[in-house]
Amino acid sequence: MKRILFLYYSHSGHTEKMILAAAEEARQAGAEAIVKKTPDAVREDLVNCEAVILGTGNYFQKEAGMFRDYWDRYDYDWLKMKTEFGIKPYAWVVSAGVGGDSCTLTINNLMKDLNFRRIFPTVIAFEDPTEDDLVNCRKLGRQMAELKPADDYPDLDPPSKQGRWKWPEKVRVITQKGIGVEIAHAWGDLLAQEVGTKLVVAPETDTVNRFKMMKAGRFHYATGTRTETSQMIMANRIYSDRDSGPFPARAVWICSRSGADSPILLLAHKDTNKFLVYRSVGWLHQNYDRIKGRHEWLKSANLDTLLVELKHTFLPVHDGLKLFLQGVGLWTNAFEESSEANAVLVDRYCQAFQECQDMADEKEVAVRHDNPEWLETWGNYKREISIPLIKVV
Repeated sequence: MKRILFLYYSHSGHTEKMILAAAEEARQAGAEAIVKKTPDAVREDLVNCEAVILGTGNYFQKEAGMFRDYWDRYDYDWLKMKTEFGIKPYAWVVSAGVGGDSCTLTINNLMKDLNFRRIFPTVIAFEDPTEDDLVNCRKLGRQMAELKPADDYPDLDPPSKQGRWKWPEKVRVITQKGIGVEIAHAWGDLLAQEVGTKLVVAPETDTVNRFKMMKAGRFHYATGTRTETSQMIMANRIYSDRDSGPFPARAVWICSRSGADSPILLLAHKDTNKFLVYRSVGWLHQNYDRIKGRHEWLKSANLDTLLVELKHTFLPVHDGLKLFLQGVGLWTNAFEESSEANAVLVDRYCQAFQECQDMADEKEVAVRHDNPEWLETWGNYKREISIPLIKVV
């Protein structure tokens, strides 16, 4: 029987509700659930368990003082005990008015040093947990109970070559010249200053070139409207050159004019680092109140606008955004189904475009958007394979 420690502190009782829900479900799944408030816990509790679920409230972006007291109590003894722990999985439940799971950073660093692996997204309740929040807590408890023992576990905070995951030296964004650059600097300069990276913003009026650079892997993020992005994926007209056709674009966030019918999307390539997107999205969400006043168009660059967009977007969700939405309890089965279906269609266009290029090369047809023969070849091939049009609603 797996022994899981549920270690927490709760001022208002909100975090306690979440921990108890997770612990009860773990018991139902056959695990031994050891529930301890931090004032009553000793260091051996952490040594003797096989997995841990931690719980705290968020107080000014920090964990509860009495939760932190447990770790302060033993000070440097923790690192002396590192060899006693082995590699163990852990996860969090957090009750927060604002700030999400930003309060977990310090303890995450310590847990990493002690060979623990954070393997499931944090379950976050905004103050008093709703029934949906408690469902997510119970799901977390069952997942931990049913997790098979392993020599190591996949880590949501993976190590880089130098240790823990780090922000890249530069974060590169390509966007519309003028107002697009203003918007990128409005949020990006603040992010770069806080996380210790350098923001590079490339101004590009030509949407074809923006997507071309993104396809080539030159930038982490690009911006585009729904119409521009759909035309690129379908390789229509100006987007049908060999190097400017479709690529596996994924939705990341919203950069929009307030009240816009068609928000400007922040996009990434499918292969853009998942944890870079996860951290970027988390920062944008947590700092919305700070950035919304830095540019008029950023007033709608928030989670609410994003969720509305995801209900009818033709774009798949980037894995990093999915991870974030799972962590805040907003990733639904409907989002999963639509994102998977969108990914199938986008990837199908990418594959079909390459197949048609191969056919054109064999017939010595120049793959250029200003070549009528190529446009006819590509149009006929799409009809031949019955690939659906992307509808912008």
